[in-house]
Amino acid sequence: GKTHEMNDCRQNKPCFHCKKKKTHHRSLCPTLFGEQEKKSSEEDEQERNSKGAGLLAMTENVLMKTLSADLYNPDEGSGRTVRIGALLDSGSYRTYITEDLRKRLKLKVLGS
Repeated sequence: GKTHEMNDCRQNKPCFHCKKKKTHHRSLCPTLFGEQEKKSSEEDEQERNSKGAGLLAMTENVLMKTLSADLYNPDEGSGRTVRIGALLDSGSYRTYITEDLRKRLKLKVLGS
């Protein structure tokens, strides 16, 4: 998978949640998170006075999956573990760790 903008996405599948095509990734679906658009009276007035530039106050709840895990390097032999906090990104094709963690686990760099 290559990183790309939504407009350049070659997937023609609709969003699993709202069935719209090419508007957002399913993990960011406004329907899933109950996203609502709210306008204050001041913003309503500003929107009426502007030409084509609508001002919206968006409220959204974003829940990120996280976990704690004990990691170890099975090739290292000491059985020493390092407790880490991890952010799970179901839309990502890659996994990243810090250079510090790589050194602490005595992991080899295979490629970049």
